[in-house]
Amino acid sequence: TGSDNNPGTLQQPWLTPHKARDILQAGDKVYFRQGTYPITTRVSFNMNAGTQALPIIYASYPGEIATIAYSGTQDPGPQANLIFYVAQAYHHFENLRLTQTAESRAALTNIPRSISAFSVWAQGTEIRDCEIFDVSGQGIYASANADDMIVERNHIHHITPVSFSLAAPHGVYTDGQNQIIRDNEIHDIFFFCIKMSTDATGQVYRNFCYKAGEGITCQNGPGTNLDVDIYNNVIAYMEYHASNAPGSGIDVYNGGRARVYNNTIAFCNYGAFVNNTPNTPVFRNNIFFQNNTHVITWRDAIDMNYNLYYPYVGNLFTSNTKSFSGDLAAWASLYGETNSLGADPQLVGGGLTVGD
Repeated sequence: TGSDNNPGTLQQPWLTPHKARDILQAGDKVYFRQGTYPITTRVSFNMNAGTQALPIIYASYPGEIATIAYSGTQDPGPQANLIFYVAQAYHHFENLRLTQTAESRAALTNIPRSISAFSVWAQGTEIRDCEIFDVSGQGIYASANADDMIVERNHIHHITPVSFSLAAPHGVYTDGQNQIIRDNEIHDIFFFCIKMSTDATGQVYRNFCYKAGEGITCQNGPGTNLDVDIYNNVIAYMEYHASNAPGSGIDVYNGGRARVYNNTIAFCNYGAFVNNTPNTPVFRNNIFFQNNTHVITWRDAIDMNYNLYYPYVGNLFTSNTKSFSGDLAAWASLYGETNSLGADPQLVGGGLTVGD
């Protein structure tokens, strides 16, 4: 309980996140007490900015967990269909749960209108230790203005659309520079678990991505500044579905530079999907395990070496530019991947088996 007429103390708390947004200044931190906070309009963090040294912080009270639940059943319009809209710099969000109620999803299905959790349009946003689930839009969307964003230790799951006519939802989608996306568990996502798009730069590492349309994707048109390191991730159970999601573990598509190393990619339709990007992607020291196809490419050259594949006999490698489909030995000869190995890493039982 609380009132927005209160002073916002532990004994006399505010009622709504909108009130906290109006009051907080650089260096302030507000705690949400345990419970569910239903909202029917987005919370726009557009009043005051933090600084790099003095961010504005929104967090659950220590030892508790607060849930922000979008419960609107009327069409919010195409610019307000989200929970948190971050329009001022250096806002941090810690240990919060963001979701959409079943009643809201049902009511917005016939419009149709999706609801995203975060839409970030400002520098220095950090989202950590949060759970984002059961929303019908993006889990986290970050624009080209959202530089220096950190997304870490979050659990993002069950992101599915209310209608296939809407933009396909992702776990994390960013166009920003200097992004750090690490240590997240992301699963049961309709489309991409993580998408680095347009001019995004940064690092994507130590994430566990499973059961989605695609795992980690670097994608946009030729000539972009996209530049990403993807390493030490586990990606499993990516499945093809009809909305242009080929079921790739890692997708490098139409531009940008990507360095992909020390990842485990297992039980996917495609392990690596490399389209006709003008920059040669680098794949080193990855494990490809029990994928329907380990690598499919539209490029004449890929810098792939020191990877481990299992199985490695059969039509597990495809080059559409070279009209090739075959096994590791033939692929290695064709693409110069002479230091890679075909062997069983015996991963099943070592933490990769994912249940329902």
